[in-house]
Amino acid sequence: MMLTLTTNEIIDKVNTNECFEATVDHGGFSISIREYTPFIATAIHAGSNFESALKSHCQLTETERYFEEDPFTDHFITGLPITLIAHDSRYAYDLNRALDSCIYDTAWGKAVWHTPLTNKLRNSLIAKHASYYEVLSALVTAIETTHQKCCIIDVHSYNYQRITDKVTPVFNIGTHFINKRKWHNTLRKFSLALLTEMDIPNIETTVEHDLVFYGRAYQAEFIHTQFKNTLLIPLEVKKIYMDELSGENYPLVIEAIAQGLQSAIYKTMEGFSKTPRQARQKNKGMLDKGLLSFDKRLFQLSRKIDVLNYVNPINFHTEKKKFFQKRGDYEPKFHYRQLKINPFEFREKLYHLPLHDVESPALRQLYCEVIDSIALDVDLLTSVGKDEFFYNSLRIYGEPSNRDIANANFLLHAPDITKPCKTNYEGDEIINAFEEVIQSYQIDFKIKLSDQIIAKAMVDNGKKEVVINKNAKFNHKELQALIHHEVGVHALTTINAEAQPLSLLRLGLPNNTHTQEGLAIFSEYLSGNLTIKRLHELALRVIAVEHMIKHMQFSKTYHYLRSISGLESHACFRLVARVYRGGGFSKDFLYLSGLREIIDAHQRMDINLLFTGKTSLKYLDSLHKIANEGYLIAPKLIPVSYQSPTVDADDQIIRYLMQSIK
Repeated sequence: MMLTLTTNEIIDKVNTNECFEATVDHGGFSISIREYTPFIATAIHAGSNFESALKSHCQLTETERYFEEDPFTDHFITGLPITLIAHDSRYAYDLNRALDSCIYDTAWGKAVWHTPLTNKLRNSLIAKHASYYEVLSALVTAIETTHQKCCIIDVHSYNYQRITDKVTPVFNIGTHFINKRKWHNTLRKFSLALLTEMDIPNIETTVEHDLVFYGRAYQAEFIHTQFKNTLLIPLEVKKIYMDELSGENYPLVIEAIAQGLQSAIYKTMEGFSKTPRQARQKNKGMLDKGLLSFDKRLFQLSRKIDVLNYVNPINFHTEKKKFFQKRGDYEPKFHYRQLKINPFEFREKLYHLPLHDVESPALRQLYCEVIDSIALDVDLLTSVGKDEFFYNSLRIYGEPSNRDIANANFLLHAPDITKPCKTNYEGDEIINAFEEVIQSYQIDFKIKLSDQIIAKAMVDNGKKEVVINKNAKFNHKELQALIHHEVGVHALTTINAEAQPLSLLRLGLPNNTHTQEGLAIFSEYLSGNLTIKRLHELALRVIAVEHMIKHMQFSKTYHYLRSISGLESHACFRLVARVYRGGGFSKDFLYLSGLREIIDAHQRMDINLLFTGKTSLKYLDSLHKIANEGYLIAPKLIPVSYQSPTVDADDQIIRYLMQSIK
């Protein structure tokens, strides 16, 4: 909650290391302390407030004042652990000038006042200036006491169109008041981080030191003279994010700079202090009410979108019977459930959610992409059973690449030399095996049999159920593989997502199917239960999707798969139906490509954050960012297969095939 406090009340809270957010009672600036990190971000020219008493003396228009202010620099730093943001215009008093000269007479060649300010007004403005530096001084002292040293990123912007004698960089760091020998490594690290973390639309990032500004202003001088163990980095951002003449802004560029700058700051501050920083993990009580409200509304709205529920044919069994009665010379006419939402009203509500309540740029970007992904799912569901469904499916899931097809054909050439095993698990025996593992994980999950699904099994995240095909039968290895797949990954990520302070990962990140299925298949392998038959099945799904895209006839794909594999007729029908349901569902090729990417990632990095919910490998860096900010907590449960792999050492063929998937 944003408080209103006096200068002394703010200082008292800082002196006791209290976390809080407050606007000073005279309105000149706000302070936000979410965690006492060794770094601060300031935006002392972000404000444009200009009280009416000043306007009667000022001869400059609001547009003229706005031109020399630094709009959106507050947005660039909002959400960082410690921020100081000015609200008053620099034309009232300039926090980057000394106390005795903080009120302009002339600025940029223009007289500011047509009548002199009264002594009362001048003293009021000077007191606001002094208030800011009293708070800044107390804050830096507190951080130096805790961390031995401190870094301040002082963010400004500059108008570049009037600079004609040199090439202007996107970021300029002024070093005049920096002890470059002492702080060389941090400066270099920050400059490199700006270059590597920025992805600005249609703009090449450039970083220079002392090219257009030198860092000679007052805040830098104040820190340099008062604090020997604090580095202040004056950062000027070129106004590429707006039209500096008209004031029109470019939201995508603003978001890119905010996210890139904050990432660069976090990257630079890794290891900065001798006191290791551990992000304070936020529970719901610590989160901003606006963020929680936004998150709750998005979750409540979007939980109605269950793609698999709507694309599962309700007449699967009758159409399968017709298909075999006509000896495969029949195109199944699947029917589907009616959509229970108004898609137009749904999209309207979705895009009217208050995204501005999400302060963290990294978190905000994730929500943006999730919202767009949900909108695509709505497009998919409104076209179930129509020709458009196929094209909407391609928009969301894509199609197999040449590499995917090559991997599939490679796997299909592997001979299945596994000895036949009697299928001896069905019905209650399957349920009992699943329940035993669920109890070992101590999670609240149910198991039920159903004849309403095409797949052998699926997890219903909303109901927290593993639904198993009533007609399915499994041998021991197949059953164990299914358990490690459905419970070990899908159920656990459902439970882990519920433990998060936000519902974001219950909804699922874009492309989460690719990653979640890759994790699940790899879990089958790590547990020692992946078979050549299973790899053949994954490969045939890829071939089925490719064939569906090229030929679009169910019967042709069915007969083609039968001709290239030893797949039993009913199993083949089920596999093809998975691909053709809805009107052409390309999702199934993702299982093999997802496995390929998880194999690669597992060898190179720690992937535990992927178990925090319905995540995506594509967003692993973003997950680390929001974890660093405290919005994501470590997964409560990790699959046993990943903790203690029991890959069958004797099954050299499986190991070879897994290592050969490219």
